[in-house]
Amino acid sequence: MRITLTILAIVAVTTTVAIAQEDAPAEEARPAVAEDRVDQGLLALYRFDNVMGDRLIPDLTQDIGGLDLIIQGALVGVPVETIAVRDDGIRFGAAEEMQIPGVFSTEPATELVESIRASGQLTLEAWVTPAADNLTGPARIVTISRDSAARNMTLGQHNDTYTLRLRTAATNQQGSPDLHTPADTLIPGELQHVVATFDGQVVTIYLDGEPILEEDDRAGDLTNWDETMHLVVGNEADGDRRWFGSVHLVALYGHALSADQVRANFDAGL
Repeated sequence: MRITLTILAIVAVTTTVAIAQEDAPAEEARPAVAEDRVDQGLLALYRFDNVMGDRLIPDLTQDIGGLDLIIQGALVGVPVETIAVRDDGIRFGAAEEMQIPGVFSTEPATELVESIRASGQLTLEAWVTPAADNLTGPARIVTISRDSAARNMTLGQHNDTYTLRLRTAATNQQGSPDLHTPADTLIPGELQHVVATFDGQVVTIYLDGEPILEEDDRAGDLTNWDETMHLVVGNEADGDRRWFGSVHLVALYGHALSADQVRANFDAGL
């Protein structure tokens, strides 16, 4: 499989990534997904323990035509000397360590954004193992954004907290002000299940199946979401908000999961 990345700068703050894939290895099976996970309203699902062709992370909700992700270093001008693909996920390391500057969707997340925009609700789920508790920015874990100044949503890290930026009709294009989980909820070296839901009125963040933050100051629709933005893991789309740690699973839903559904996904594990 040959994957060619072309970067076209339209304006100073806009980057469009187009990726053509050829000769995808038919013999590589997509990884299985636990049957006891919630699949109602599931829009995209990624497991990072089985990378196809050493670079491609497929959207498991569809056999063909899904929003696939690609491990990419050239996008941010940093060579990928060692791709840290492990049995349980991928690892984003510091500059002197094994590193993946970012994982980027092969095309804009248009259908994903349109589905969330139409429903006015969403859920972002991630299984992660943070590497440090001193990252700021916030460092990007999962984001749908254009650059450090414009986004639809971002799950990030600020020191020892998880941070959420969610753009609604009631916020600016950054999705600010940020929402932070309580101090010491992000624990370096510990596998954690982080879920953020928005039901059109209330944002709830869960950690390991339990709610740890509830905030109603994001009330508003999602009609201002931008369908030209990419889905990015471990960095910002313009490459300047790198996160350190391991990502094992990411899922997005077009509705707010209930507390019972969040707990079911936590119990299902990886």
